[in-house]
Amino acid sequence: MISVFGDANPIEPLDDSRILSDRQKLLVGEFLRRNHARLAHEIAINGVPGTENSKNFHPFSTFPLTHRDLYGFLARSHNLSVRDAADRIPRIKRRRYLDIHAPYIMTLLRIADYIQIDAARAPTQILQLRGLRSPISRQEWAKHHDVLELHQLGDDPEALNVIASPKNIIIFSGLRALFRDLQRELDESWALLGEVYGRVHELNSLGLTVRRLISNLDNPLVFEKENSLKYVPKEIRLTTSSAELLRILVGPLYGNRPTIGVRELLQNSIDATLEMQNQLIRKNSANDYNPSVEVEVDLSNENAAYVRVTDNGVGMTLQTLSSFFLTAGASFRRSAWWSKEYIDSEGRAQVRRSGRFGVGALAAFLIGPKITVTTRHFLDETGSGLRLSFSLDDDLIEVSRIDCGIGTSVEVKINDPLVTKQLLNANRFRNDEIPFYDWYVYPEPKIVYRTHIDAKWSERNPPWVTPQQLLSPDGIWSYLESQDFESIFWTYDRIPDTQRSIHGFLICNGILIRHSLHDENLPKFEISTRKSPFRAAHPRLLVNDRDGRLPLNVQRDGLAESEYPFQDSITKSIAELYVRDIHRALCIEATPLNINEALKGVRSVIKKYIMSSHHVGGVASIGLTQKGWIPMEPTLLEKNLPSCFIFEMYESISFDGFLANLDITAEPNSMLVPIVVDSTGGGIALTFFRSLLDSDYLGSSPAAIFARRIAGLRIFVSSAVNDNIFRKGGLPQFLLRRLNKVFENDRWFVYESDSPHKSDNSIEEIIKIADDSNARVFAYAYTSDGQSMLEETPFQKAWTHLVVGTFVT
Repeated sequence: MISVFGDANPIEPLDDSRILSDRQKLLVGEFLRRNHARLAHEIAINGVPGTENSKNFHPFSTFPLTHRDLYGFLARSHNLSVRDAADRIPRIKRRRYLDIHAPYIMTLLRIADYIQIDAARAPTQILQLRGLRSPISRQEWAKHHDVLELHQLGDDPEALNVIASPKNIIIFSGLRALFRDLQRELDESWALLGEVYGRVHELNSLGLTVRRLISNLDNPLVFEKENSLKYVPKEIRLTTSSAELLRILVGPLYGNRPTIGVRELLQNSIDATLEMQNQLIRKNSANDYNPSVEVEVDLSNENAAYVRVTDNGVGMTLQTLSSFFLTAGASFRRSAWWSKEYIDSEGRAQVRRSGRFGVGALAAFLIGPKITVTTRHFLDETGSGLRLSFSLDDDLIEVSRIDCGIGTSVEVKINDPLVTKQLLNANRFRNDEIPFYDWYVYPEPKIVYRTHIDAKWSERNPPWVTPQQLLSPDGIWSYLESQDFESIFWTYDRIPDTQRSIHGFLICNGILIRHSLHDENLPKFEISTRKSPFRAAHPRLLVNDRDGRLPLNVQRDGLAESEYPFQDSITKSIAELYVRDIHRALCIEATPLNINEALKGVRSVIKKYIMSSHHVGGVASIGLTQKGWIPMEPTLLEKNLPSCFIFEMYESISFDGFLANLDITAEPNSMLVPIVVDSTGGGIALTFFRSLLDSDYLGSSPAAIFARRIAGLRIFVSSAVNDNIFRKGGLPQFLLRRLNKVFENDRWFVYESDSPHKSDNSIEEIIKIADDSNARVFAYAYTSDGQSMLEETPFQKAWTHLVVGTFVT
């Protein structure tokens, strides 16, 4: 409004009167300025509109409609991106249509309009007759008058040289923006013309002679030095944290979760104490300093509740408050002062810094509408600090001087009882929310969490605090070497005496980023093929990141990238420890009688690495051959494929089946494969039976993994399971048609599919062994030769490297 009319006053509505006020004329003129290209298209098609009683003026009426439409669109393209305008023309018509090269005309029109920027476009004689009323028009007119010369006589024949002498910073800035726009138009036009005409020999001469613009305003320092100016040619703009923008963005960014506000305040306090400790270490006086942070939820006031976070860290100066604490997006820990104090000559930070994105304390508005800050900088020797209170609606913030100790206290007033309820009842497992006392896990600085309810103070203890020394000889943590990070620790072992052992997590600089109960924001670890039982969940991972290299997302609840910077290293390390644990579980005599013990040991290892007791059943984890135990890792089995798999549905309750009663030497080059299930129901037996025949039904079945290599099956089914096969809802007809019954008695049915080999043992001998066990379903799967199709995996590489031979004897 101000740029067009000179003020923000409303404009009287237009009526049917032909008498317009000056302000109405300005409104009409602004409408024409913004829409003249679209109007040109309309006029080309329909003519110039008139009043109800007058005849339309239609100078193009003798032209066909297709021509009028194209001519009008060429004019309309002036207000579109040249790329967008060209793309609206069908491909078949784009290069030439109605004997017109439309993209070329479009570029000429827009470049010619831009280049006409000198004083000739705004003759002074017009201003002598009548002054310009619109501020935007006056500004545009002034820009043209301050362009002194345009020519192509410089050293670069493809450059348009512009000499300008802007009289003030507004015209200087406007001309610089105009020149940037012209350069962008040149770049886009050259790219479009090359794409449309460049590969057509007879048309590749359709182009522009100007490729770039060079002006005496390109370097403001040189321009100022060469001219006697009354202003500094630097585009300085008023910047603000934009309270309204914060109100709109902070809530959606963090999901309106008040505990996030506590986290942001807490991490600022932690950083401040670590910085203070570093300052005192350099002065050899750190022994007298005990870094501490207090977090309080105070409900003692009947009218309002408060959250307070207090530290004895470095504190803040007035400049730090105004330039960083109160400015969204400005991180103090990326400032020049911070770098000078805490970054060494090699560019490495000397203290950990958790704050990164500059949202920091302003996220405290997730807790409540009013924030009070009391702070004193450690270099202030006057004994007085600063206090300020503010809300998002405040225009000015008053800062008072107050006697206080070194450090910072931030108090947030809570007006909404729901916020109080969320802070006190947050639960990671019930509502996927982090309790306010569960963000930090390191022992230093010491964090004290308190609540004040019903006139009684009580402390809240975090579920887990790391020991001072993670790498103790009998500790559970593995250390990962990395040049880019201070330290990286990981484990899959349970952490004693804490609920946090249930799931994996990512902790950076002691602050919880994400627990893997819902790990959609954490990287995946592909230790093996997806069809292998040897998968790995996200580990319990501690990263100490002084230099801010970990690519955290803005919400700080996960990674902004799909992998860690150290993804390959940690995957290899996990695979190696996984292999050692499996190998250790299999270091028992390799006989069928030990299948139970081997299964239990390997299953416990798998549960450890997937951090769940689920998704283990129904998957084969080990095989047994005459050579010894082998993990059912597909890439290992491809290189050691037996001529016969003997699969059995092996119930975890009894751990007693057909395989445990076999003589491993009875079937040459065979592999015993127990597939453990955690149920004795008929449905699970039917699922197992179907997985043998249908490779798409249960992708993790060994029979499915090697379906292309299985030449034939001989399946032994107890009579109870057999009844389920043929009942309604049993096996589908297309699978039943593949079965050929070759044996039947009162307890067993034997089916064949495809072309099974002849076994050294007769069916009767096999059934006799089965009668002495608790077997319900087992099968002989005979393989054919073939070439390996699977890529090597970290698990397979680690096994090959660490285990002497493929088999554990």
